[in-house]
Amino acid sequence: MKKKPSRDPVAVLLRALRRWALRGMASIAAVAFSMGPGGMAHAATPAAGSVSDLRPYATRPGFALVRNAGKDAPVRVDMVRFDPISKKILERRPTTLACERVHLARQSIFCLGTPQQGSVGAGLTYAVTDFRLETVFSGKMPMGMAVSRARVSPDATHAGSTVFIAGHAYGAASFATQALVIDLRQRRLSMPPLENWNIFQNNVQISSKDMNLWGVSFDPRNPDLFYVTAAIKEKPYLARGSISARRIDLLRPDIECPSVSPDGSKLAFKKRQGKTGWAPAVLDLASGRETVFQESRSIDDQIEWLDNHTLVYELNSPRMMGVKTDLRQIDIRQPQNSSQLWLENAASPAILR
Repeated sequence: MKKKPSRDPVAVLLRALRRWALRGMASIAAVAFSMGPGGMAHAATPAAGSVSDLRPYATRPGFALVRNAGKDAPVRVDMVRFDPISKKILERRPTTLACERVHLARQSIFCLGTPQQGSVGAGLTYAVTDFRLETVFSGKMPMGMAVSRARVSPDATHAGSTVFIAGHAYGAASFATQALVIDLRQRRLSMPPLENWNIFQNNVQISSKDMNLWGVSFDPRNPDLFYVTAAIKEKPYLARGSISARRIDLLRPDIECPSVSPDGSKLAFKKRQGKTGWAPAVLDLASGRETVFQESRSIDDQIEWLDNHTLVYELNSPRMMGVKTDLRQIDIRQPQNSSQLWLENAASPAILR
């Protein structure tokens, strides 16, 4: 006859600790990563029910990709379906894709990560996949120690990346970035970093020696143009770049991490509030009017657009043993209203147009 387990309190505690340890080992195994083609990292053991083909889910409006930001969760991308009118989340499922920053347009997904996801200094990788989550091409970034921003142009011909080459946050006392525009049609890094382009202020060419550039966002009305932050000795400016001319022009100060609206009429950005924080804001490109929205905590994100009048962005809040990251939404037509929770434990939102 099978011996019953002891009910002694110490024995009960030891059994519980053993079960906890075994579950921990299983979790570690589940988040182990193996190198895919071209050095891109993918989850070696996908979560149960992971989606490996996005095509059946991306056939109608209301589709997004996000990075899973759950506590102690493996680095992975989740697919989300939502009601495009109410913005209500309808479905969220894990995928087999692992990225620290992700963006998409048409049938192209741009993924930034590290060979060992979440490790610093391991070398940064990029990959472009299709909606079957098969790698189209991939490679290593020329330099960098932490990923920061990723964007794909609306016509899916170019991608923009930003990585930290020193420091790891824009609020740090000292940081340095490198921004690239990548021609996805050539399937390689064919253009120099943006700091090596011709940079002008008031139509006078200036040196990029003490300049950081970050947060590329493409103009949906003109595939040759993009917006980017250009900071001279820590003073940020909104800048506009021309891909064909390899030229960047500084436009106006105090605009960081621009994000062009789907119709191209507005820019969402983060507006400095005091010395240590930012608030979500919108610039009307025709009138030049800025609207700043109130938020309970500082945001440090390149804002995404759910549609032409709704912003979505990461917001971190402290919790025991770490930070909780959620996605918040706000309707810019009602600037007096507070933001609302859109999706818990998520980051790097990318909306399919």
